[in-house]
Amino acid sequence: MNAALTILAIDDNIDDRENYCRALNKAGEDYRYLEASDGLKGLKTLQEKAIDCVLLDYSLPGINGLDILKKIRADHPLIPVILLTGQGNESIAVEAIKHGAYDYITKSSVTPERLQLAIDSSIKHSRMRRDILEKDEEIAAKTTALWLSEQRYELAVQGLSVGVWDWDIKSNALYWSPRFREIICCNHDDELKDHYEEWESRLHPEDREHTVNMLMGHLQNKGPYDVEYRLRRKDGSYVWIHAKGQAVWDDKGDATRMVGSIEDITDRRHAQTERDNMISKLTQSNSELERFAYVCSHDLQEPLRMISNFSERLEKHLGQELDEKGQHYMKYIMDGAGQARQLISDVLNYARVDHEAEHLDNIDAERTLTGVLRDLSARIEETGANITHDALPQVHMQPTHLRQILQNLIGNALKFCSQKPHIHVGAIQDGGMWRFFVRDNGIGIASEHLEKIFYIFQRLHSREKYPGTGIGLALCKKVTQKYGGQIWVESMPGKGSTFYFTLPPETNARSEAA
Repeated sequence: MNAALTILAIDDNIDDRENYCRALNKAGEDYRYLEASDGLKGLKTLQEKAIDCVLLDYSLPGINGLDILKKIRADHPLIPVILLTGQGNESIAVEAIKHGAYDYITKSSVTPERLQLAIDSSIKHSRMRRDILEKDEEIAAKTTALWLSEQRYELAVQGLSVGVWDWDIKSNALYWSPRFREIICCNHDDELKDHYEEWESRLHPEDREHTVNMLMGHLQNKGPYDVEYRLRRKDGSYVWIHAKGQAVWDDKGDATRMVGSIEDITDRRHAQTERDNMISKLTQSNSELERFAYVCSHDLQEPLRMISNFSERLEKHLGQELDEKGQHYMKYIMDGAGQARQLISDVLNYARVDHEAEHLDNIDAERTLTGVLRDLSARIEETGANITHDALPQVHMQPTHLRQILQNLIGNALKFCSQKPHIHVGAIQDGGMWRFFVRDNGIGIASEHLEKIFYIFQRLHSREKYPGTGIGLALCKKVTQKYGGQIWVESMPGKGSTFYFTLPPETNARSEAA
């Protein structure tokens, strides 16, 4: 090229612009170099000057590089554009080529040789296109559409781990890039036939219908083509593929060409399968353990009942014959049996959450609270507690489950308090759920224990100081999660606690059984 070529660099970074200038000066060609610090200034220069090639930064303030690229392609379709970016990115490269960039260069790889090759090649192609346009505008328009998807896609993904395919729908010719061939272990030309049927024949039988439907949906309805499927390798094994593609349509709306990429995701899919299998095994194991606990707890109740009954009979039978030590031992037996019965009862309640038949209904939370306060009346009177509440909504759940939550939380508020208890219950709407709260003035909970307390059998205090089994809050968590809700607590030692839990609102259907 003998005549001086005018190169316009559109980049907001002065250091990058100076780097392009140095590279062009070292290239040995006669270049006239112009600069623009933003997209709008660059577009103005294009209107005022005769530009042979544009070096365009992807990251520009205000209007980004891709929007500028689209504007240049619309107003100056014969001026080649080379997109530059700070780091390699497949999606940016694909978008740039799709919208008409001739080449895609990372700024770190800019050298005099690389820049000269890209500029000279782009201008050469531009002049070829201009010659074609001068001869026949209709042919040139079609050639331009094809040119957009020529070897550009291959350039955009050089050095990346994806394979490229290019399907000429009219002739049925299918191009497989070297990386595509490598993924399916078919590196020699005679191992793959260059047409669509070769690709379809390699699809896994279980994936073929869905994958082909996705492809046809894109061609006919312009829906997205983003799909995962298995493709047969040379040795007969299958590789998991993540494929994306984009078609080009003519004026009649018929697809003429489609290009895309594939990525080998076999390792990811295998890891996902292993994870799913492990989750399934853990779910089954947890279910079996809960069932085992349910059965054991149920079967243990009768022996404990016998211990309690015969201990009482023995105490009555011996009467005054029992000395002080004997009475002390007998009290230990009866207290231990009572604690064991309570523990078994709590374990049964915990296990029943998942195993008992569901009878869901719209439950009046305020009426349920009244029943809970009636059940706790003795403890309320004993502690002198003051319990208030806001108007409470209706929720959709099993009646006994709401009672269990309120009874545990209010019971704990009465228990874990070193002064006259003040307890308030309320509820507010939170998205599509009701968020209830139970606020107290109790002893509070240290921050490091705010999650621990919801695990089964977790206790923060000795049984002698605060009796209980350590199951109540775990039961509350299990119930709320059953209905898609959550439970958590906000608290500080000595400042009281506020327990929150979310439950689904009432529904139009009055009741349902499952």
